[in-house]
Amino acid sequence: MSKFQYPSDAWGTFHAEEIIEGVHKDGLIDINLFTDDVTGDKYLSLYPVDENGQTNCQSSLAFYKVIQEEEL
Repeated sequence: MSKFQYPSDAWGTFHAEEIIEGVHKDGLIDINLFTDDVTGDKYLSLYPVDENGQTNCQSSLAFYKVIQEEEL
């Protein structure tokens, strides 16, 4: 049995090391970790934060499928 734990839907914010065009001027980026309800596949997506501190979910910066490589 796998010890790999992954959230069904969790959000967080982190600061980018570099300011990238389309990202909040303070380098804020929102991250969403989620599990697909149908397939059980796990994903990580990154979104810019606008000048008002709101996540812009219409403009994903990156979208990744998470794959477990080994038991933890």
